[in-house]
Amino acid sequence: MEENGREPMQKALRWMCLAALLGLTLVPACGGGGGRGADPSAATLASQELNGINSAIAANNYSWTAAENSISRLAAADRIVLNGISGTGASRPAAGPGRGASRQAAQLATALDWRNASGNYWVPAVKTQGVCGSSAAFALLTVFESVSRVANNNALLNVDYSEADLFSCGGGSCGKGWTLSSAATRLQTAGVVDEACLQYSASDSVCANKCSDWQTRTTKLDSWEWLPSGDATAIKTALSDGPVAAIINVYTDFYYYKSGVYKHAYGDLQGRHAVAIIGYNDAGGYWIIQNSWGTDWGESGFARVAYGQIGIEDYVMALTVSGNPATVSALASETSLALAGGSAQVEVTCVSSGAVSKLEVRCDSALGWESLSTGTKKTCTYTTAGSYTPGCRVNSATSDNVDTAITVGEITVTAAVTPSSGDAGITGFTVTCSTSGATPSAVEYRCDSVDAWTSGRTGVCTYSIAGSYIPGCRVNQASIDNVDTPVTVTGGSDVSVTASVSPASGTTNDSYTVTCATTGTPTSASYRCDTVSAWQNGKTGVCSYAYPGSYTPGCRVNSAIIDNADSPITVTQYTPPVNNVTVTAGVSPTAGDISTTFIVTCTPSSTPTSLKYRCDTLDSWVSITSGNTATCQYSFAGSYYPACFVNNSAADTVDSAVTVQSSSVEISASPNPAGIGANVTITCDVTGALPTQLEFRCDSVGSWTAITTGRTGTCVYNAAGTYYPGCRVNGSVVDNLGDEGGETAVSVP
Repeated sequence: MEENGREPMQKALRWMCLAALLGLTLVPACGGGGGRGADPSAATLASQELNGINSAIAANNYSWTAAENSISRLAAADRIVLNGISGTGASRPAAGPGRGASRQAAQLATALDWRNASGNYWVPAVKTQGVCGSSAAFALLTVFESVSRVANNNALLNVDYSEADLFSCGGGSCGKGWTLSSAATRLQTAGVVDEACLQYSASDSVCANKCSDWQTRTTKLDSWEWLPSGDATAIKTALSDGPVAAIINVYTDFYYYKSGVYKHAYGDLQGRHAVAIIGYNDAGGYWIIQNSWGTDWGESGFARVAYGQIGIEDYVMALTVSGNPATVSALASETSLALAGGSAQVEVTCVSSGAVSKLEVRCDSALGWESLSTGTKKTCTYTTAGSYTPGCRVNSATSDNVDTAITVGEITVTAAVTPSSGDAGITGFTVTCSTSGATPSAVEYRCDSVDAWTSGRTGVCTYSIAGSYIPGCRVNQASIDNVDTPVTVTGGSDVSVTASVSPASGTTNDSYTVTCATTGTPTSASYRCDTVSAWQNGKTGVCSYAYPGSYTPGCRVNSAIIDNADSPITVTQYTPPVNNVTVTAGVSPTAGDISTTFIVTCTPSSTPTSLKYRCDTLDSWVSITSGNTATCQYSFAGSYYPACFVNNSAADTVDSAVTVQSSSVEISASPNPAGIGANVTITCDVTGALPTQLEFRCDSVGSWTAITTGRTGTCVYNAAGTYYPGCRVNGSVVDNLGDEGGETAVSVP
């Protein structure tokens, strides 16, 4: 039986060696035969054995190679100790109660390798048992760790059990070895601790070194069974659930195995050894085994053994481990949306359970996986219309895609107005916004290109002053379309404007006065220094130009009627007098919003008699009375060029324009509806420039509260009703919940 003890094998080898010394026979395992001397050196013995093995491989036309390694170089007695399976093997173990009916050979895969099953590596690293008969523990724990990963569907599961605990504390002996069934019984009844609790040493009596809390670090095997002896189909069936343990007969040539499909070619039986079978290949006709002789032996610690060789199919044991397989579900925040501002965003959430070692997400089935190192969510951004299928994966194995593909559509909007002309203060002009494509989240219209947006697909505009107006439509606060032909409004007061400028030419050091002469009674008047400049309030203004060129100032009344100067201004480069003082302009910061204070620094080359600055090329020069700095603020988003002016002769403009951005805010509340006394989270999402101040309030009649960290605040409503919380940036830009299409105020039943 496998449990009979190792002494009979050792006695048999001693009698065989004695017979060889008496000249009765030649036994290579005893150092005789092949013309070798009675006491050859280890190197001579290894060389003679390797020559004999290579000759036998060639004579039999076998397809494997032999070479010296750390195992073959051991003394003969030490090599025998390595095998370590007690018992003669005269009787085969009976098959267990069965793991279910074996599959028909045709139902099995033609090849399997747990080093690359489903694209993952399931087996532990190759270990080294040292000169100790502990192969039963190493083979069994190799299988136990592998099957634990398979049962949990987690190739990344961190399991590393102690061979020293199973072997030394379970009754094994380095000199006598152990039985595989004893090792399995010990693993099932007493369990095993992790490697860190008791590290391996190729020696006996190490059990006393086990960690103090070993009772809480013990893992047990559920069950084990012998497979029917010699039944390759049963072995392959069991392998579909993970590696199995096997006992093999070791011959001299096996110590020298290097690569290829091993078949016994040379040498006598050295002993019986336990290994893990981790796969097979029908085309090549071999089993794949993982040994415990280190990576210097074989194919980096592994070997391919031909079917039916060295008793590999006679003693095969399968283990059963109950696991907690990891599962995952992919959820998307929405399934249909439209591109807004060139992109659309969806939040994908990965809900997992079980033994999770790694969580991954992807925004579409055609994309690669990304690790979620923290949290369970990812925001996916799509820039083109189409259908996308996000998914989640756990442990690089189990994956799930969202149930419904995400549809990202494009939206187009067309603006129309009727009638196309009418009377000031009388005619109502109906603006209609028609959309196509995906459903928009917001539709707005405006009565003119300078007006604010109003929510709605249609609206009626009236104009109190004669002029030309351009109504327009906008979807999702991004895509805009204006009417093809401006609305013509006649009647009302007889208002006109005439623009003039003086002087008509000059240098970049000169100032130019724009005058707007009006008739009638205009409600507003403004001027600009060039056709691409912003309008400035007032009937007169002073313009200056930092660069040579041709500029056309203009005037406008009632935000509609425009007149440009008859002839452009010709501006040439100013050349300061020789040996005059120069100045260098700088500004900080270089970007901000309408609340930002920008500091202009004017650095003269020597002490000036006068020092001036301006905030933009369209502004007038202002004297700096103390120091060499001044401050600028801008009321509108855009690009501005501060400059310095020294001794009324030399000027310098900053190298790069100051960028002024506007900020906007969007509010949301959760949960909604909310119960009385419940915490409601108010989220203020800011776009554009970073705000200098962010506030929230719980209702439109409430007071503002500063948000000092993050973008959220908390409201508690102690009475039923409808509430309109709001967000505010920089003390001016406000968004209240419920004042836009598609928004719902907080409801407290």
